[in-house]
Amino acid sequence: MDAAWSRRRPAFPPGHLSLRPQCGICGCAFVVEQDDIIGLIGSSDSSWLTYYTDPTPFIAYGSRMCHVHRWTLCRKQSCELCRRLPETATVHVECFRNFRIKCAHDQALDRVWRYAAWCKPWRQAPTYSLPNESFVSKESLAVVAKAYSIQQLTEMPPEIVQHIRKYSSTAIFWRLVVSSDVAKHLSSLENNNLVSSSLEQISDWNRGSPPTFSLAPLSSTTIVRLWIDWKGIKMIETFPRGESKYSPKRFDNMLFVIKEPKDLVNITAHYQDGQLRLELAGGLPKLQLWDTPTPPKAPLPGEFISEGSAAASHRFCTINLGTITGLTFTYNNANLLVAIHGHTSAHPYAEIPPESLTVQGKKTACWIYVPLPAPDEIVGISVKTLDTTYPWIKPWFLIQTKLAGEIVVGPWHPGRFQIHKLSSSPKSLMTDRAELSPVAIVGAYPRPYFERSARSRQREIGVVPVNHPSSFPTAEGCCYFSFAPLQDVTSITIFYLNDNDICRGILLEYANGGQRALGECRIGHDRCKRYGNIATLCIQTKAQIRPGSKTRPPVAKVICSETKRHQHEPGEESKCSELKGVLHFWFTPNMSFVEVIQ
Repeated sequence: MDAAWSRRRPAFPPGHLSLRPQCGICGCAFVVEQDDIIGLIGSSDSSWLTYYTDPTPFIAYGSRMCHVHRWTLCRKQSCELCRRLPETATVHVECFRNFRIKCAHDQALDRVWRYAAWCKPWRQAPTYSLPNESFVSKESLAVVAKAYSIQQLTEMPPEIVQHIRKYSSTAIFWRLVVSSDVAKHLSSLENNNLVSSSLEQISDWNRGSPPTFSLAPLSSTTIVRLWIDWKGIKMIETFPRGESKYSPKRFDNMLFVIKEPKDLVNITAHYQDGQLRLELAGGLPKLQLWDTPTPPKAPLPGEFISEGSAAASHRFCTINLGTITGLTFTYNNANLLVAIHGHTSAHPYAEIPPESLTVQGKKTACWIYVPLPAPDEIVGISVKTLDTTYPWIKPWFLIQTKLAGEIVVGPWHPGRFQIHKLSSSPKSLMTDRAELSPVAIVGAYPRPYFERSARSRQREIGVVPVNHPSSFPTAEGCCYFSFAPLQDVTSITIFYLNDNDICRGILLEYANGGQRALGECRIGHDRCKRYGNIATLCIQTKAQIRPGSKTRPPVAKVICSETKRHQHEPGEESKCSELKGVLHFWFTPNMSFVEVIQ
């Protein structure tokens, strides 16, 4: 055991130590500045371990330089300095130490390295985090539960245990259970050598089994699909091209690569310890990761904001518009779109993906909500950008729904302009997701056959022919704008900023069942109050005092009154309006201005 676990000397000088977002042993996402981690450093071909570091805290994106053993901790997975050095993996201190106690195999170091490092299907794969939903063994659970004096946990059905684990996943208890299972699994493996072959020669493979090789080259009518979970590649299958028609079905715990055999030439597959991993030579076509096993062909001509960008190694996310209750568009403080969240029964509240923004960036992000209550549905999506060369700069969307009409999303664009129609009656929305990068690709599916020409997908609009109010300064950058008619409103929900009475967003419900959101309606995150039987809408604008700042940006306070005759507190200047006209809401993360236009 001592020989197996003696610290080896790295065969290269220290440099950048790339940190992954998930533990390579238990699969749990690291918590910034709470979890202590150990860095594992592999050989030049990533097949065995050369070195492991002392414990060090897991750092956030954008943290100042931190070092361990003269290694510079780095969170940026696309860092060129990291790419020049051998690959690294990251594990919890508790997982590594418990594995060390439980596994006495003479190849323990190399086996735990491959287990942790090969969680990434290939080294250059985009950053992602998938949940570990595998069941724990009764044996490991019993041992750790006894040490914690909670033996009753072992008497529960596995499904209940899994449910408890889901809501306490960061507890050290589960790290000990899972790492014990991993130690038992890796100790039981027979000694085997690394087997390598061309990926195009593999016709079938399942984790834990040797690959099945094709005796003849795969037919050009065959499709190859890779299934990927948090442990890396789980399965490889081949099937006829006709079975790969697009379907909106998607997964939260799986990713997929779908390619033709001709696209897999010179991609090497390495197999060892029941795991399989790819090696992509430089200059080869990139592999795209999808959250659906049946994605549309990429690129989709004319449907993406940035045509041709889909040829790069992207991760694509899809939203099944038939199963959602709303959409939340998240913009960063530079007005760049960083995420689109589809609200579902499983995920009712929007969350910013951990790889999309830094901790500080999440505090200044702007959330724009588009409600889609049943039976409302999207009947059209169009987009405009400021620059066709760099389409991710301030993208602006026009969404048309059956009940609510035209809804604008994004930074304010004055005047008349050309917009690009993504789809009529779309069933799915597709975006790319890259680490600390804005969304550069947005697509909708399907598009009617009669709208395939570029000219038919463009039209000139001036959907918001209004001027920017002089009382709302834009010195801090571009602002956002939303509007909604007040006629036939049956109820209003006000969302508040923190614990004060400043209005952050307004959700309107109409007699026909439709809804419209103005400002930032952060469902499930901010305090809100719903009002019915509204006679007048009272709006107060006041200057916000910001500590350490000379500027006093305007903020709005919105009050719903059930009577037309009412009074306000002394000193309050309110503009009271009946539910007529159009409500305008101008806002940034720091300012808000609300007015009724008759």
